[in-house]
Amino acid sequence: MKKSVLFLFTILLFATLTAQNVVRTELLNLAPGEYPVFSESNLAMNCGTTGLCILVEASDSKYYVYHSGIKSGPFNTAEEAMKVCKYNDNSTANRLSESNFNGAFEPVYGGDGAKIIFKGISYGPYKYITATNASPDKQHFMAVAQKGENMVFVSDLMPETIIQGQPQHFHWNANNTTGMTVLKTGFDMNSLNNIDFSSMSEAEQVAYMQKLGEAIENTKEELYILFTDGKKYGPFDSGSIGSSNPAFLLSAPGHWTMSLGAKLLIDGTVVKDFGDNYFNLDEVYFSPDGTQYAVLLYDKIVFSDGKEYTYPILVNQCNNNSSQIEWICFENESKIVYYSRTW
Repeated sequence: MKKSVLFLFTILLFATLTAQNVVRTELLNLAPGEYPVFSESNLAMNCGTTGLCILVEASDSKYYVYHSGIKSGPFNTAEEAMKVCKYNDNSTANRLSESNFNGAFEPVYGGDGAKIIFKGISYGPYKYITATNASPDKQHFMAVAQKGENMVFVSDLMPETIIQGQPQHFHWNANNTTGMTVLKTGFDMNSLNNIDFSSMSEAEQVAYMQKLGEAIENTKEELYILFTDGKKYGPFDSGSIGSSNPAFLLSAPGHWTMSLGAKLLIDGTVVKDFGDNYFNLDEVYFSPDGTQYAVLLYDKIVFSDGKEYTYPILVNQCNNNSSQIEWICFENESKIVYYSRTW
């Protein structure tokens, strides 16, 4: 059960301070040592504070609620208190493209191998096709296939290209005009296709598998990113990738982002190294044009212009990928403050 605290509840209605394009509004002013119960509160925001509903437990185990500038209570239980609040969904639309292997079309197999037939055009033949992906509007495609001894990247948007590695993720930008494939190199398992194990003795097979294990362990894995406009980036550390890392910015179809440890990249260039402060790419917010950003770290939110704000509780991008970002901070262990900023 949450520790009971004596809570002197002071409502500061729109005590607003503006600095450049940042608006600061003090919502609550607490006495020293008093804390709201954020774990039970509804901190939904959508372009303002009307959805905020903050729960407080007093020393007598009674509950109070701050909702849109009004204090209600006391209530006997947290559940009873939170009925004052209307549920607000604070989730926003995805800011980053999502990876998928949608297998949007089936290869056509014949005596000469496998072919891709897309919008009436034939691609191939290939020895086999590893993965296929079509843009959400079904106007373009990407695929990875083996042709002879080489792995190739195939798309209607660019010439067939020899690649190294296996596809890990496919992405399309918001306009469905550019595709991205994430490739990871390592030991080429396809090389095993040419090994005739049936001709080996049992001892030879054991010896071969031991050498194979050593070869796999000693082969460095690297990450490459290939776009349907022919651009290629890498190598990168393969340990950092995920289903939305790297990814396109949905608000700015011409840009993509990636995190490598504590480094933030935009369009393949490191724009900021946060040192010991690691972050989740899902907690990076971008301006609509993709040139500015805000990163939520453990104890602060940091903007691309160097401005920092400590102890953010919640961050939201107003109206999904708009030019306004908003967040709540708990400052000096005494104030709940609402901020909004435009890029």
